[in-house]
Amino acid sequence: MLSLLITLLAGAFFLIGALISNLLKNKNQLYSFSIGLSATTLLGIIFFDLLKEIKTSFYGLKIGLFLFLVFVIFGFLFLFILDKMIPNHNHNHHDHEKNIKEHNNHLYHISFLTVLGMIIHNIIEGMTIFIVTFSSILSGFLMALSVGLHNIPIGMQVGIRNTKKTKMLILTLVLSTFIGGLLVFLFNLVLKNSIMGCLMSLTVGMTLYLVIFEFIKEIIKNKNKKICFKGILFGIILIVINVLIG
Repeated sequence: MLSLLITLLAGAFFLIGALISNLLKNKNQLYSFSIGLSATTLLGIIFFDLLKEIKTSFYGLKIGLFLFLVFVIFGFLFLFILDKMIPNHNHNHHDHEKNIKEHNNHLYHISFLTVLGMIIHNIIEGMTIFIVTFSSILSGFLMALSVGLHNIPIGMQVGIRNTKKTKMLILTLVLSTFIGGLLVFLFNLVLKNSIMGCLMSLTVGMTLYLVIFEFIKEIIKNKNKKICFKGILFGIILIVINVLIG
């Protein structure tokens, strides 16, 4: 039960990020900051978390590289197709009052895709945290703390709009890590390393799409570029802390 609570702790950091976004008054500056922060953090997840885990999962498997490329491409294309199917998506939003609805739709669009891309990743992390905690409570706690650090900026990004839809997205993110641990707890689930590698490769593809076609585009179009770059810098600091703790 303690292992399950620790997986819930890792997911709770999404809620912390959402609360921060709602406590601060200047939403425009916060949005610009969180865009830069989230983009950097997602890249950090890929290069300092997922790729390392994928290499371990596919170790000794001759077709490991092939599986990695196939699932990365599949994840990328899946989110690309889904992106085209979701309406009300426009990076060229403006500050004029008549475009507020368009801007809000755009924020929800990015939030929805971000949540979708993170769910698989969080479930896998929840499984890993549960297994590690079951062996060593201290190691599991430190791992949950490390995971939680990169969950905060994602929570800030998703929670920028205080609506019922946004609250549901945040709740999904919070519970997704816990669900991973719960699956191991209820079914004594042990996935083969190769399957874990494929799932994580899928996440890499989806995350790359988010960074390239959503966050980087938004940073380029955003008027508060200085604030965006401050978010990027702070994201780099978080990544360094995450690597040191890990």
